[in-house]
Amino acid sequence: MDENTVRTLLHAIASTPEPQARIDVGRARRRGLRRLWIRRAVAPALAMVAVRGS
Repeated sequence: MDENTVRTLLHAIASTPEPQARIDVGRARRRGLRRLWIRRAVAPALAMVAVRGS
């Protein structure tokens, strides 16, 4: 390949539109927030169990 061919290929790649994302951003945020809420609720409860157990 020469430089002109590479430039043409890169230009063609850059000018084509990107495909739609397969990730639902809203769903991912909700799932992450749910995990965070659970983690924040469980950590103090585990600490209490550890304190009572000793």
